[in-house]
Amino acid sequence: MAAKLLIIGKHLQISYSEKVKGWLRKYNAKDVIIWLNFVPYEEVPHYIATMDVATIPFDIGNPMAYYAMPNKLWEYLSQGTLVAATPLPEVLAYRQIRKLFIVKTPEDYVKAFEEAGKNTEKNIDPYVQQTLKTRLWSHSAEKLETKFKSLVN
Repeated sequence: MAAKLLIIGKHLQISYSEKVKGWLRKYNAKDVIIWLNFVPYEEVPHYIATMDVATIPFDIGNPMAYYAMPNKLWEYLSQGTLVAATPLPEVLAYRQIRKLFIVKTPEDYVKAFEEAGKNTEKNIDPYVQQTLKTRLWSHSAEKLETKFKSLVN
């Protein structure tokens, strides 16, 4: 099975980009990488839909990353893509999602990739669909409007 790594968002953090480039040279992996610059937000789902596995490899030793709400989780799951994510509290809260793999070791990543190779369906878990509805901007705006009205009355 051939694999390609797609990275979107060149040079958001210059030092990290340089570190990744160093790894690519070290492991002679340039031929398996597609590294795009930023893409328009409305095109992001099309890119995600082409992926078999998406990763959220946050450094849980970094407090800024540890307490982050990875919106990528919902973007990936909304396209039926399997997600391999480090154990952030927000990720752990949804560990029951069938296409979500909590990864702590390289072996955990291998298991996620193997599962993606076995199950290539892009169906979206009903729980994910319901959760996504509560995360729409329109839903958030309605909740905010209701709160403002209750404060004014």
